[in-house]
Amino acid sequence: MTANDIRKLRIRAGLTQPDMAALVGVPLGTYQNWEQGIRSPRGNNKQAIERVARNAERRTRREKGADAT
Repeated sequence: MTANDIRKLRIRAGLTQPDMAALVGVPLGTYQNWEQGIRSPRGNNKQAIERVARNAERRTRREKGADAT
């Protein structure tokens, strides 16, 4: 997972960096380091990023679907 991948997941999920960091359970600075490519998330943090982004995308799609009715 590259820094660009992490950023794209967050943006597609419609989350801010502080939101994503809080949901993943890491300090904002740590999350920013991942997006900037200074450090890379490992193990559970990688999985948490993917899970949070996936759940946020689903929620956004449901909300958009509810707005369409």
